[in-house]
Amino acid sequence: MDANAFVDDLAAARIGATFNQYADGDRAGLLRGRLVEYLEARANTSLVLVGEAAGYRGARVSGIPFTSERQLTGAGPAEATATVVNRVLGELGLADDVLLWNVVPTHPGTPDSNRAPTAGEVRAGLGFASTLARGRRVIAVGRVAARALGARYVRHPSHGGADAFRLGLVGEVLGAQLGQRSGRLLEVQPHAVEDPLGLRELDVTVVDHLPVVAPRVAKVVVADHLRAGRSCRGQCGLPVVHDEADVAGAVGRLRATG
Repeated sequence: MDANAFVDDLAAARIGATFNQYADGDRAGLLRGRLVEYLEARANTSLVLVGEAAGYRGARVSGIPFTSERQLTGAGPAEATATVVNRVLGELGLADDVLLWNVVPTHPGTPDSNRAPTAGEVRAGLGFASTLARGRRVIAVGRVAARALGARYVRHPSHGGADAFRLGLVGEVLGAQLGQRSGRLLEVQPHAVEDPLGLRELDVTVVDHLPVVAPRVAKVVVADHLRAGRSCRGQCGLPVVHDEADVAGAVGRLRATG
């Protein structure tokens, strides 16, 4: 994809009644240049996180989705959502491996407020998101983006959703990694609660860079045999799954039950 041509097309677009920060205002040229550099820097990323629309304290001012001016320059407005998203990506070691975008890349609202994009604005902006989604795994942030893209979604971090956003993103990334590492298991000594037939524990090196997940994943074991016959005796919190395809579900159940 030619980033310059993509940004030129975006600057020329009229997406409903939204404010096009790449075409209008005295900072438009700066924001176009920033976006070109951002897209070129992340040209080889395999994951794209797509939100609903640019925010008045975020991409309207900075030109970069889910990013505030303060994060870029140390001055100007901060945005709570941008702060949460970038903090979580940093904690998970994904800050430079994810492309951030919005279904509506321009801003619905005023310089001091946001509004929900209309259905027509979502349709008008969708083509840009679809272009960036080609060849990438797509995770929607919130249900508007999920419906528009037909993608899996994680909770939006606004309005108290920061923890749910983090857990959802961890689950999605972990699921993708497990799929890529399918079949790679380590032989280990049986746990005291394992049956004599023997079980193999999931190799948790796939999530070495996700320290918050590793302790939970370590509780998931893969049964060699359907006749495991392990009794509970207070150990039913330890899920037994029979192949790696079941692991993501088991991890999700662990997360849900705390």
